[in-house]
Amino acid sequence: MEDKLKVLIVEDEGTIYSMIKEQMNQDEYEFVRARNVSEAIDVYEQSQEEGEKPFDCYVVDLQIDSSGLTEQEMSDFYKREGYAWMKNYIFNSSDKRMNDSEKLNFKKKTIICSKYVSAFEKEYSSRELNGLELISKKPYFEEEVKNMITKICKKSK
Repeated sequence: MEDKLKVLIVEDEGTIYSMIKEQMNQDEYEFVRARNVSEAIDVYEQSQEEGEKPFDCYVVDLQIDSSGLTEQEMSDFYKREGYAWMKNYIFNSSDKRMNDSEKLNFKKKTIICSKYVSAFEKEYSSRELNGLELISKKPYFEEEVKNMITKICKKSK
């Protein structure tokens, strides 16, 4: 039997997680949810352990529970806590810093899904956003998220 495609969903409210889990094929996908920065760090680090299949796709809500961030990070990344997890704990962790190629590879597997996408796009440079898929939470955004997960996961096969 072929391994399931692994998707990490970093969001605290559970709406994206529930929607995706209900509407996508459970035989093909394994969905893991992290509710805050601390959980996201733990789940990601566990996935990096030897022998465990890495995630094929990441769906990240910008505004999540900030548990796990320093006070300075909470201030610097207000309403972008999900991005703080990526930038400070994935790209620039103290034990391993990703090079530009590794960062781009991670970004190409990442969907930012948030009602704050337009403000996020204005705040960061195109170089910073390069590779990320940005989806605004608006009516009927669910289909766009499902299609993007499918597209990203097909590339990782």
